[in-house]
Amino acid sequence: YPRLLFTVVGFAYFLSTDVSLSMGLAPYLYAYFNGWCMGRGIRLGANFFALENIERNLYGGAYLGMGVAMLYTGRRYYTSVCRRCFGLKDRDNPEASAVWGARIALLASTAFIAQLVGVGIDWQLATLYTFLFLLISVVLSRVVAETGAFFIHCYFYPCALLVSFLGAQAFDPKTMATMFFITMILMIDPREIFMPFAIHAFALMDRTKVRLGRPAAAGLVAVVIGLGVAAAATLYWQYNEGATSVGDGWSLNVMRWPFDNGAKLHQRLESLGRIGAGAAEVGNTPTGFARFTQAIPHRAGMVAFFSAMGLVLLFTFCRMRFAKFPLHPVIFVLLGSYQSRYLGFSFLIGWLIKRWVVKYGGAHLYAKLKPLMIGIIAGEMMGGVITMLIGAIYYFVTKEPPKRFVILGA
Repeated sequence: YPRLLFTVVGFAYFLSTDVSLSMGLAPYLYAYFNGWCMGRGIRLGANFFALENIERNLYGGAYLGMGVAMLYTGRRYYTSVCRRCFGLKDRDNPEASAVWGARIALLASTAFIAQLVGVGIDWQLATLYTFLFLLISVVLSRVVAETGAFFIHCYFYPCALLVSFLGAQAFDPKTMATMFFITMILMIDPREIFMPFAIHAFALMDRTKVRLGRPAAAGLVAVVIGLGVAAAATLYWQYNEGATSVGDGWSLNVMRWPFDNGAKLHQRLESLGRIGAGAAEVGNTPTGFARFTQAIPHRAGMVAFFSAMGLVLLFTFCRMRFAKFPLHPVIFVLLGSYQSRYLGFSFLIGWLIKRWVVKYGGAHLYAKLKPLMIGIIAGEMMGGVITMLIGAIYYFVTKEPPKRFVILGA
């Protein structure tokens, strides 16, 4: 149902019109598409780690499409950075921070692949998993920095996408459960991973012409301190006070997903004779490159994946070719996610206000109303702060937890 969030309305006023319109329309267009599919007996969604899931492939294709568009538009710069990363000469001269960043990313990715291999995952799967992991981080960061979509969630996971491409029969329960468990630990909630926050800060510094040095060093110190505090607080509240047992459905349910889907795969392979009494006659689960030669992709998932990827590339081309193209490809990254449904109506209101202001008042009135929109954002945030302070006082006085208060659905 429509929610009017003044913070989102204020932010939408400062975004480009194609971005705010796309973010506002995304949940409604997806709801229509989902209803159209349901009317024809096609179910799009299931849980995040489901073995075959059309909806997750839509998001996966959109993310890969955004990644391809990023590589294409920045191909010369990225080529220069890669050449310098390996010590080759190039006619361009990218900044040293980018070159060293590429080297560190390459070393870190290699170390991550080695760790995945160390826990029993084939190096081929480990490489693909790492690529998808990086794809999610990079695309999320780009979307946040470019569009200002401050509350966004990735609705697919590398492990589930690999199952869609190769088929469940290409995995044994141990490998699948291991990949799912790693995913649950490292990126079960990608809206809160570190990279988009950092890239957003770098983008703001770049736009305001602030040098990177001191803010980056201060940010690194803050992250180290934050990790120490978070680790201690998490261990205390979860293991000493049992906080997880009274959490919301998200914290209580996700820990079961790796094992639930591993059990489903075990039952499926057992029914096919790949494990159990008749396994020796039929043949074991493939490993290495045999997984790819014997792959049985999820057809509906593949159609969804490449359709979303194609639409993202089409919208990117239209934005480059036509100056007044009204929509941004971020619409396919958001689709019907919880964040999109929660914020969509408010983005539409913000877009409508900006459109009317620019149409009837011009650039002068638009600039004149900026302080009003900043005040709207600050007012709702201040309301949240006051409510939390009241809750803290209530707890210390009565020793009872206050009523739950949610800001932006977080």
